Amino acid sequence: MAEGDPQRIDVPISWVGYDDLPIAYVNQFLVQAQPENCFVMGIGQSTPPALIGGPEQIAEQAAQIEFVAVRPLAKVALTEDKMKELIAVLQVSLDKAAQLRTLIDPRGETT
Repeated sequence: MAEGDPQRIDVPISWVGYDDLPIAYVNQFLVQAQPENCFVMGIGQSTPPALIGGPEQIAEQAAQIEFVAVRPLAKVALTEDKMKELIAVLQVSLDKAAQLRTLIDPRGETT
């Protein structure tokens, strides 16, 4: 049903138990488009290897690394409409954070 449709019933939602979940730091994302107009998204965490020593030693150590493992934390499926909604929510969140930083530091400097 289209928005504004008199047959549409909007029921409020509540995120029950949201505050009870642990916060997981994520820094890796994998998105796979599926033929049925949906996306499968993997959300994970990777930790760069500790490379120590001088530049030559670090280069040698880096050359020996076959891959950096990503620990998957979640795998979710989204319809195309929900993917667009997620993108919009993320953009609004970024914009609001930028506005807040400007209010905190009008020079626009970030730390």
